Amino acid sequence: MARLIIGHVTDSIAKIWIRGADSHPWANLTVFEGMTEIKTSQLALEARHGYTGCIEIKGLKANFRYTCQVLFGKEKNTKKQLFVDFGHCRGHFVTAPSSATETS
Repeated sequence: MARLIIGHVTDSIAKIWIRGADSHPWANLTVFEGMTEIKTSQLALEARHGYTGCIEIKGLKANFRYTCQVLFGKEKNTKKQLFVDFGHCRGHFVTAPSSATETS
């Protein structure tokens, strides 16, 4: 079962869908530029939504490859050494080319 689903991607924004489990209802999404961690977001996954949710990542570079990983915790601000990887928790995406038009 996929835990990380890349949604809509523009030249500066990506929507990442996450599917968790009742045993670990906090998602911790990290986005990397190469090997450098650039953004981490937390999201509470609620039973009423089937332990799924969406995080929108803004301020990305156009036409650039990013890697993202989601790990799960039992509570908000779970220590990194206690995160759980359910599998299918890592992926990548490429942002669209810049939407700015050049004039000649």
